[in-house]
Amino acid sequence: MKIDSRPLRYAHAEGYTDVCYTEDGQHIITCGNDGDVRIWVDIKDDDRNSHCVGESATAVCFKDKRLYVATDNHAVQAYTFPAFDKDGIVTRFTASVTQIMTSTKIEALGCTSENMEAKICSPEGGAPLFMMSEHKGPVLSIALCPQMKYSSTSCGDGMLRIWDIDTQKMVKEIACVPKINTFYSAKVVCRMDFEPSEGRYLAYPNNREVTLLEYETWGQRMTFTHSSIKCAISQCRFSPCGQYLAASTIAGQIAVWEVQSGTCTGIIEHPTSHNVTAIAWNPKGNGVLAYCDVSGQLGALMNCYGKDSKADADAPDDVEMVERADDGNDLDNLIENYNSDDDDNAISLEKLKNETLGLGTVRDEDESRPVSRYMCWNDIGIVRCHTQENGESTIDVEFHDTNLHHGINLNNYLNHTMASLSASVLVLACETSR
Repeated sequence: MKIDSRPLRYAHAEGYTDVCYTEDGQHIITCGNDGDVRIWVDIKDDDRNSHCVGESATAVCFKDKRLYVATDNHAVQAYTFPAFDKDGIVTRFTASVTQIMTSTKIEALGCTSENMEAKICSPEGGAPLFMMSEHKGPVLSIALCPQMKYSSTSCGDGMLRIWDIDTQKMVKEIACVPKINTFYSAKVVCRMDFEPSEGRYLAYPNNREVTLLEYETWGQRMTFTHSSIKCAISQCRFSPCGQYLAASTIAGQIAVWEVQSGTCTGIIEHPTSHNVTAIAWNPKGNGVLAYCDVSGQLGALMNCYGKDSKADADAPDDVEMVERADDGNDLDNLIENYNSDDDDNAISLEKLKNETLGLGTVRDEDESRPVSRYMCWNDIGIVRCHTQENGESTIDVEFHDTNLHHGINLNNYLNHTMASLSASVLVLACETSR
């Protein structure tokens, strides 16, 4: 089967955006330049939970029922899940944190920063287990092998470095990273990955291809590329089973290869060619890959294994599987869907009114689902109210121009039902107790 792409969703304000999954694969977690962390049941989730952690959030990672977030105070802050209560600070840097990574077999966090340092830390905090400080530029990424014997870092000084964790010494340097002086100007973040089951290989992006190195000898085993790849690859990730390898380019292309044969199972083009900032495989091993881009959008690819897989069995019946068509066919497809009375996904003005304004009859199976409705929509932005099954209510404010103000998330303690928004004021109204 071909790789299928779901439509992009607004996740965060424009800027660097990160994504990961919970370990059970039930939730997608994103963070972004607006300082929010958002928890999604699925990419189609209109009632995702949103939590503000500061002015910006550059990295997010999930491990053992805890969330780890890189906040604008240069710290790696731990939160409980799903309560999202603060649960201690793992480590601090003197500049922005650029990545937090771990895996199911690793009882540690790899953290990197603009201050030319990389650390391996215990999830509980305390002194770092290993500090890599021989970098001569901002550290962009880190990877840890499953045996916790080796780590690898990429740096804005142009070098990829491999480290022996036991001896705490560097064992190899590879020139493959475009030189930059700040993480925020980096188009290629050179995200590497060790093969997840035994760490037999290290995969890293090298211009328009992904290079696979043998474990310990660090000799080149093979390379992965495709004639359709037209610019530099920025990052790569092994699938949970280790049999597939995904990579993204700075023009938004995402390619997947079968590791043993080197066969490319498919390449997806980003609809607006934005740089993909983060990719994450669903831990269920169902061939689903989530990704975010520099415009703050969230996307997902299905059937990445290129054949019938668990993705088909795990996908809900009401999920629309979309294969991106040529721009010239969009209008024809739209008209065809509109004229199909039997299509559950047909475009309907009545359906849109029901979904956005809460009009019409609610179906029995939807009675227990969270409710989302618009309180205001004008030329400044959008104000929406989200009410959960337990009665808790929050208000999201999204500005069309993110330079005007970052998004706002408020607890709706007073049960506000109306809103008005201008460039300088947000007004909320509720019933009085008289």
